[in-house]
Amino acid sequence: MIISNPGNIKKVFDDVSCRGINNKHYEPPKIIFLDSFFRDNENCVKVVKRFLIMEYRRKELNMYNVPNIALIKEVESRIKMIFPKVPIQNNTYDCGIYVLTFAELFLKNPKFVMSRLNEKVKSLY
Repeated sequence: MIISNPGNIKKVFDDVSCRGINNKHYEPPKIIFLDSFFRDNENCVKVVKRFLIMEYRRKELNMYNVPNIALIKEVESRIKMIFPKVPIQNNTYDCGIYVLTFAELFLKNPKFVMSRLNEKVKSLY
């Protein structure tokens, strides 16, 4: 997985919680799922979304209490999931090569990779 713009989770929270901050010109976080074995594992991505949100609440807001579920679901809905078409491995042991290749391509030119994704954006809610 690649998480783009993770720092913008604060702006998503600000927008959702109506704090009066106008953050209309930001790129919300995106989770890009690049798995050469399981094409689109939504459950895995949902766990990562929830982790990002809970870690933000814990670290930035110093909140450890039970969250407002409606607020959390709204923030989750703004974090997009992308499942691009990637080469599929035909065995259970080549995943390391695929991970390194995907990481190298992204790190060399993230804007190019992001612009070329054949996006299949899904929302869990």
